[in-house]
Amino acid sequence: MEYLSTDNIKTFRTFVTKFLLVCSFLELCFFFSWTSLFVVLTVLVNWCISYYLIFRQSNILRYPLSTFVLIGYCLFFVVMPIPATLLEFKPVIFNLKNPIDTFTHISLILWVLIGTFVFYKRSVGSRNVLRPLFNSLGLYDKFKSKEIWALAILALVTTAINIIIFGRWASDDKLVDKPLLLDLLSKYGPFMNVPLLFLFPSFNIIQDYTTSSRRWLIVLFAILLFIIGVASNVRTMAVSFVSLALFAALLMWLMGQIHIKIKKQYLVLVFLCGYFFTGPFSDLSLAMVMVRGEKNGISGMELLSKTLDAYQDKKELNAFKNMLDKSKVALGKTDWDESYIDNDLLARFCSVKTIDESIFYAKKIGFANDKMQIDYKNQMVAMLPASICELFFGMNRAERSDITSYSETDYLYAIATNNKSGLGSFRIGSLAGIGLSIFSYGYLFIIMGIFFILFFLFDSTVRITEDKGVVFSLWSFCNILLIGYITSCGHNFYTEVRYIVRGFWESVFFYMICVFLLKKLVWVFSVKNIKI
Repeated sequence: MEYLSTDNIKTFRTFVTKFLLVCSFLELCFFFSWTSLFVVLTVLVNWCISYYLIFRQSNILRYPLSTFVLIGYCLFFVVMPIPATLLEFKPVIFNLKNPIDTFTHISLILWVLIGTFVFYKRSVGSRNVLRPLFNSLGLYDKFKSKEIWALAILALVTTAINIIIFGRWASDDKLVDKPLLLDLLSKYGPFMNVPLLFLFPSFNIIQDYTTSSRRWLIVLFAILLFIIGVASNVRTMAVSFVSLALFAALLMWLMGQIHIKIKKQYLVLVFLCGYFFTGPFSDLSLAMVMVRGEKNGISGMELLSKTLDAYQDKKELNAFKNMLDKSKVALGKTDWDESYIDNDLLARFCSVKTIDESIFYAKKIGFANDKMQIDYKNQMVAMLPASICELFFGMNRAERSDITSYSETDYLYAIATNNKSGLGSFRIGSLAGIGLSIFSYGYLFIIMGIFFILFFLFDSTVRITEDKGVVFSLWSFCNILLIGYITSCGHNFYTEVRYIVRGFWESVFFYMICVFLLKKLVWVFSVKNIKI
C-alpha cells in the first residue's frame, strides 16, 4: 500500500486545535458562565490528550480500526459539542441537567479508552493470533468487480424483501413468518454498501478496478438504500450509505491514502447535501417519528406509505412538531428529554444529552441498583439461543421475548419513574449512565475489558504487512460505520457483550459462507458465458 501523504493526520489535528480554540473563545464570549468555563476547559484538556495520544501516524497505520474507534469517540464527545451548539446559537450546556457530571464522565471514559488502547498496543501489538486463521480462511481475499456487484444486489434484494414486504417490526400474529433462509440472508444487510468501493480504490479490495465504473448505479443504490431505510423507520439506516462514505473518506485521508481536492462540482454536491439534510430530511425524520407508534405489525411498504403521507401533510407535521416542543417545555427536568441539537444528522452523532439524561436517572435510583443488576443478568442470559436459555437457565421463550422487548435504558427510566408503560420504547442509553446504574464507578473497569477485546477483534480483520502496509478485508470496509460509531450513545453494556460473544463471530462466519457461495456462483456463470 503506497501512502500519498503522511502529513494529513498532522494537518487534521492542527486544524481542529485552531478551530476548537476559536469556538471556545466564542462560547465564552456569548454564553459565559462558570459551568460553561468548566466544560470548555475540560474539552480543551481532553483534546490536548487526544492530540498527543490518539492522532498519531503510527497508530492509524499499525492499528487502523482500533484507532478509528478512539477517533470516533473524540470527534463525537470532545470536538463536536461546542461548535455544534454554537451553530444553532446555543450554549454547550443547553438543556443539560448535570453538565459537570456529564462532561466529567465523558472525560473519564476517554481516559479509560486511551489507557486501554496503550495497554493493548504494548500487550498485543502486531501479534494478533486471529490474523493467521482469517488469512487461511480467505477473509482478506480480493474481489472482481462483478463479484462486488453480485454481493451488493444479493444484500439489497434480501434486505428489501425483509423490510419492504415483511416489515422490520412485523409481528407473527399479523404477518406470515419469514422463511428461515431469508432471515439468515438478512444478516448481509451491511454489504448493501459495497458499491462504495468503486469510489475508494485505495482500499485495494477490487482486483480489476477501472475508473469507468458505473457511477450511476452507485447513485441508484444510494437512493434505494435511503428508501429502504425510511421503510424500516430507522433514520440511521436511511443515511448509512452517506455516513459510510464520509467515514471511509476520513479514514483513508488520515492514513494518507487519498487527496481531497476542492472542485466546483464537489462544492455543488456539498451544497445540495447540506440543503437536503437541513431541510427535506429534517421534515422526513419528523414524519418517521410521527408514524413510529404505528410501525408494529405492518409491512415496510405500508410504513413507507404512512411516512410519505405524513411528510406531505405539512400542516399536521408542523402541529406534531409544536406538540413535541410544548411537551418538552412542560416536561422540563422531570421526564426523559434528549433535546440538545436540532439538526437530526448532527444529533445522531453528538448525543451528549443522552449521557446527561441517563446519568440523571442513574443518580435518581442509586448507583449499582439491585433491580438493574438483576435485569442485566436476565438480559445476558436472554442473548443466548432460546434452546440454551430454556435448558440451562429455565427461561422459556415467552420470558425471553419479554426481556428482549425493551432496552436497559427503558428499564432504568421505568424504575426511576415507577412507571413501566414506557418499556418497549427502546430508549438509547450511554456507557456512563447505564454503567453507573448497574456497576457504579466499577463500570470504568468493565469498559477496559470490553474495549480491549473489541480493539483486538476489529484489528484482526485487517492485515499489516511490511511490503503492502494495511490490507483491508471487505468485511472491515463494510463495518467501518459500526466501528467508528460504536462509542456513540445507544449502549447498555448488553449490546457490546452480545457483539463480542455472538455478533462478531456470526457476522464473520456468515460473511465468509456467503462470499464462498457467491464466488462459486459467479464462476459458474462465467464458465457458461452468462453476463451478470
